[in-house]
Amino acid sequence: MRDFHGLPPFRSVTRGNIRRTGNFMSQEELVNMISERAGISKQTVREIIAAFASIWSEEIVSAGELMLDDIGEFLVEHRPGRKGINTETREVFVIPPKDYLSFTPSRELIEWSNKAT
Repeated sequence: MRDFHGLPPFRSVTRGNIRRTGNFMSQEELVNMISERAGISKQTVREIIAAFASIWSEEIVSAGELMLDDIGEFLVEHRPGRKGINTETREVFVIPPKDYLSFTPSRELIEWSNKAT
């Protein structure tokens, strides 16, 4: 198994009725890792994460995009509505348009991930 600089090993996570397998980390695990590496209290780390999440959300909503150097670009994209067909009844229905968040990793992140393999 690869070592991702102290990240926890792959595991299976169930959220609701969706089961995912991969390198998932809980917020508390992230808080513990940052606290240990930076030598600051867990409460301070929680406040920093909350502030980051708030700023990140506000920026995404207001500008529709957020570029983080060395990490990548988050972008709100639009998926137009379309017609769908129920395969059992052959009934035509409308799938409404929606916005979704996409992520494009930076070149540095891609190069780092390729070196880790």
